[in-house]
Amino acid sequence: MPYLRGNRLSLADCTYPTTLFMIQDVSAALQRTIELPDKIMACRRALYNNVTILQIVDENRDAVSSWLISKTESA
Repeated sequence: MPYLRGNRLSLADCTYPTTLFMIQDVSAALQRTIELPDKIMACRRALYNNVTILQIVDENRDAVSSWLISKTESA
């Protein structure tokens, strides 16, 4: 049961995928490690296997990466 409401992707699942990746991207940039629970990691993997979600997450990760670079280079 990888999704919030069972085995099918629902609107509820679409509210947080970028946040799940952003948490780890930002923490890595701060040289920290955040370990998400297995259930959340399984959900994250399932979400990332959806082509539409993958595209949105990747676009967001690129934007977050650019933002992090701009903040860490000026520090």
